[in-house]
Amino acid sequence: MVKVDYHVHSAWSPDSRMVVSKALDYCRANHIEELVFTEHLDVGDPGQIPLLDLKAYRENLQLARLSYPDLSIGIGLELGVHEGNLAETQHYIAPYEWDFLILSLHQIKDMGCCNPMLMQFCDSRTLLENYWNALLYITHHMEPFHVLGHIDYLLRYQAISEEEFLSWNDEIETLLKKLIEQGQGIEINAKGIQSLGRPHPPLKILKRFREMGGEIVTLGSDAHSTKSLSQHYEVMLDYLRAAGFKYFARRNFAKKEFYFEKI
Repeated sequence: MVKVDYHVHSAWSPDSRMVVSKALDYCRANHIEELVFTEHLDVGDPGQIPLLDLKAYRENLQLARLSYPDLSIGIGLELGVHEGNLAETQHYIAPYEWDFLILSLHQIKDMGCCNPMLMQFCDSRTLLENYWNALLYITHHMEPFHVLGHIDYLLRYQAISEEEFLSWNDEIETLLKKLIEQGQGIEINAKGIQSLGRPHPPLKILKRFREMGGEIVTLGSDAHSTKSLSQHYEVMLDYLRAAGFKYFARRNFAKKEFYFEKI
């Protein structure tokens, strides 16, 4: 079975110290055939000033491709987008073509989803309403992107139950319908296992995506260190199977299109 990882942060991201070459050495040693670097780009975030130098980042990975011809290396980004930075994010990435773009919501109304004070300002229902509205907004207005990242990211950090999150059925249906119409997908993100005991997203959302005709599901560790690369890979495959999928999505970087790998 081919092993891939479509959500990886190296030292090009402000919250990682993993050197690109060390990540690729680890892939060679552990039979990870395809790695997509998806560095954080959160325009306007004080924690990411100066912004990621896209030209230098891309040049670094192009050189890595020459040094590691036996590995498939994707050049991507994780776009932290909200209503306030959407247009600027689009403008910043526009000069380049990208192998793979993850669209993620990390912030609601000028406050990070991981902020422990978030629920001091509103109750869980209001917070979920704001979160779902923000997710729908960026999904409808951001272009380009390929998959929506860790849909239930909010649950990593806030005392909100999965049951509460899934009760927003109309919003879930609208979100998944829009992704399918746009030819986009969702990711299974292994990092959820650390805080939630399961990958992102909830299995019910993954199942509903398949029932509605969704096909594009990628697998990512959300790694920030070598030991986390392709972590919990078998768990993610089992999660796919439990949702009724018989394949996962990969990208042909040259043709800029998805294809499917049987599991």
